[in-house]
Amino acid sequence: MTKLDGIYGELAAVVGEENALKIATVFGGQYIYFHKLDRIERAARNEAIVREFTGSNHRALAEKYNLSTQRIRAIVASTKKTTPAQSEEKQNPMRQGNLLEL
Repeated sequence: MTKLDGIYGELAAVVGEENALKIATVFGGQYIYFHKLDRIERAARNEAIVREFTGSNHRALAEKYNLSTQRIRAIVASTKKTTPAQSEEKQNPMRQGNLLEL
């Protein structure tokens, strides 16, 4: 196969040359941004906090997740103020936004 240079070479080093070419074919000409994994991990952590929240266990959750009780309160409060689009983003943090949803 062809020796890939630049970003394609970097991509090929991670996923293999054939897959790099497939990705380039499908997404060529588009701007794609990959969120850092900490954003995905943070979203999963926050969902777990909300699921485990009983209404009075701020301190236990803060200790379990190594956060302040104020941060636990903010995470729980933020779930009460989300729109359906924001809720979808929290459920699927890998989803790219749609300009029409703004």
